[in-house]
Amino acid sequence: MKVIIQSVMSPKTSRTALVRWGLLGLVVSSVLIYSQTSFSSHLKAYDQALTETTTWENRLTDILTIKGRINGVNVAIKSVFQMDKGSADSVRTIEQAVSDLQAAGVQHSVSVHRMGMTIDRIALASTRTVDELRRNNLDEARLQAQNVLRITTEVSPVVTELERQITLRWQASETERQNAVAGINRGRGIAVSVLFVLAVTAVGFLSVGLSNLLGWTKERQPQHSLATASRGFSLVELLMVVGITLVLSTIAIANIAAVVSSSRIRAGISSMSGLLQNCRMLAVKKNKTLTAHVTAAGSGSLMGYVKDAADSSPLSSTDTQVKWEAPVVRMTIPTGPGAPAEISTTVLGYTPQTGDISFNSRGLPCAYSSGVCTNYGFLYYFKDTSRAGAKGWAALSVSPAGKIKKWYWNIDTWTD
Repeated sequence: MKVIIQSVMSPKTSRTALVRWGLLGLVVSSVLIYSQTSFSSHLKAYDQALTETTTWENRLTDILTIKGRINGVNVAIKSVFQMDKGSADSVRTIEQAVSDLQAAGVQHSVSVHRMGMTIDRIALASTRTVDELRRNNLDEARLQAQNVLRITTEVSPVVTELERQITLRWQASETERQNAVAGINRGRGIAVSVLFVLAVTAVGFLSVGLSNLLGWTKERQPQHSLATASRGFSLVELLMVVGITLVLSTIAIANIAAVVSSSRIRAGISSMSGLLQNCRMLAVKKNKTLTAHVTAAGSGSLMGYVKDAADSSPLSSTDTQVKWEAPVVRMTIPTGPGAPAEISTTVLGYTPQTGDISFNSRGLPCAYSSGVCTNYGFLYYFKDTSRAGAKGWAALSVSPAGKIKKWYWNIDTWTD
């Protein structure tokens, strides 16, 4: 830095130095503006990938819901082989499981339209089983129950293949999203480097100006007709060049900061959504209840991980886990200066829980306690603490049916 300043202290080079520093300032400002454009491009790619990821997440949710409902029918039907005579409780359990499966088939028909006929076959065979139980014809009821199990066994590979295909597409869109995030982070590194060069440029301008305005010269300029032309530049010229550079830099830096913050909150909420999807998927696959825990990981970051619902041990390296880098906090309700309003129960359609969410073997969200998991919907709020007031807020909701939804606070309303 000292060498740079000394190199521009001569009055003979004051105007030349101004030109050089001016060109450097313009180049650096152009690079910074280009970085902003690159940021915008990466953000657009990120938004597109996030939209695709959300679409495939929803379809995966549909498949897991159907798969969980089929598992529920299987569990209910298998009870027929363990009874001595028709049981009213067994009848109600089978009827409820079939009703849940049919409701899920209607609700998620867009993603699982190919399974509509299979769901009808399962429902018909299950209804026949119930009819025979009501007649106390246990042998015939078991024959119908075997028919139900045969149909569900046949459909299992179809569901698994659909799940595999959708999972692959979800993973591909998630990879694109991660690549866009990496591009944004690279742009942020470039911006930091450019800011350093801008600082050096500003010092160069000021040093040239001081050398000219304060008369830091050992010899006077010769008095001839070109003296006026070579006398350097005025304070107004100096301030104009520095001002233009700073204005361009300020605009670019502000936009870059907004892009970085926006991408960080979206990336974080998407990671947490993915964790809940994985928890649900594993619960259905393993036919057991699993819990997704979210806890502070130190230095302002969050850690999410999955364990068996009955496992109270701390996080281990073998657990499915994701990390949301700082600065972010999880909140029960939005609080603090400029905090947004809560998402109303009218909008959600249910009264949410705020504790750690569990998923049972049917893929339904529930609150686990002492071996019992009661079906509820859930809602979590997250805040990027690097942004003040109403900026940097996001939320994650899970309906009682298992639908996972991401929310972002947009000026005066929650949008998904």
